[in-house]
Parts: sequence; structure tokens; C-alpha cells
Amino acid sequence: MKKILVVLLGLSFLQLSYADDAKERLLKEADRVLEEREKERRLAEEQGIEVSQEGKEMSPEEMKAEKERRKNMTESEIMNEEIQRIKARMTAISNDIENYNKTNEYLNNLEGRVENLQQKVQ
Repeated sequence: MKKILVVLLGLSFLQLSYADDAKERLLKEADRVLEEREKERRLAEEQGIEVSQEGKEMSPEEMKAEKERRKNMTESEIMNEEIQRIKARMTAISNDIENYNKTNEYLNNLEGRVENLQQKVQ
């Protein structure tokens, strides 16, 4: 019984350390993404274009309203909005992958047809 408790305790420590590493890695990635967005926003402002966090062009009034809306949001609402943004991006990436696979399949079929035609010609 004592061995089982020791093993379970060891596993829980391993899981906690892994969770801490994953959390730290995700926080670093989020910081990097935020820095990139800030650079893009600065570049757009230098060019005289207002850009929202999602990368959409907005008028100054719309930007003020957006900032005010974000300022009044709770942390959970901000997290939910970020989750929705990530889901949308993942869906877009997934669709791109599906299109790539369909295009590859189509090209393979065309190559097969060309080979069949070449064999018939010879």
C-alpha cells in the first residue's frame, strides 16, 4: 500500500511539473504573438491605418469603441474571445489542409490519366 501511495505521489509531481512546463511554454508563445501584433499595429499606425487586434481596418471611432469594450470585459470574456479566435484560425488551417489534400489527390489522378494517355499513344 505504501508503494502505491509513493508511486501515485511521484506521478502527481510529474504531472504537475509537466503542466507547469506546458503553461510556461504557452505563456511564452502568447507573449510572442502579442509582440508580433504590436509590431504590426505600430507599422499600420505609421502608415496611417487603424488596425484592430483581429487585424481588421477600423475607423478611429470604431477603435475607441473596441478599446472601451475590451476594457470593460472580464478576464473570462477575454479568454472566451481568444478561444473563439483560435478556433476560427484552427478551422481555417484545417480547411486549408483539406483543400491541399484534395488538390493533391486531383493532381495524382491527372498524372495517372496522363500516364495512361502516354501508354496508349506509344
